[in-house]
Amino acid sequence: MQAAPNLTIPFDVLTASLRQLPLEQKRQVVEWLEEWIAQAEEEELETSPKFQAELNGARTAYKAGDYVTIEEYISQKP
Repeated sequence: MQAAPNLTIPFDVLTASLRQLPLEQKRQVVEWLEEWIAQAEEEELETSPKFQAELNGARTAYKAGDYVTIEEYISQKP
């Protein structure tokens, strides 16, 4: 399989092209963008020092037994 060419398209050209698409193709573009954004956000989160610190804190608390199960949490709610 060939690698896709690396093209740089000016943003105004891209938006003008998107405006010309039929509605169903615009919906497909939105689906792709949502997937790509979610993936990028996940990758960014995973490399975030703040996230890593929170994750390590949660792991430490879990190992120390400092947690409640979801069932315990639900039973404590009024």
